[in-house]
Amino acid sequence: MIAIIALKSFIKTGGKEALIEISRKKPILVNRVEDYIEKAVCDLAIEQKV
Repeated sequence: MIAIIALKSFIKTGGKEALIEISRKKPILVNRVEDYIEKAVCDLAIEQKV
């Protein structure tokens, strides 16, 4: 219920742009793997047709 009220207030104050801005999440860099690991996993998946 509180979320609905908060969304209504965002719409009243900032319009659709305000909702778009709050929905964008910044990536959490700690959860990322190195590029070479990501590439190796992707290559393996393509090779194995997973």
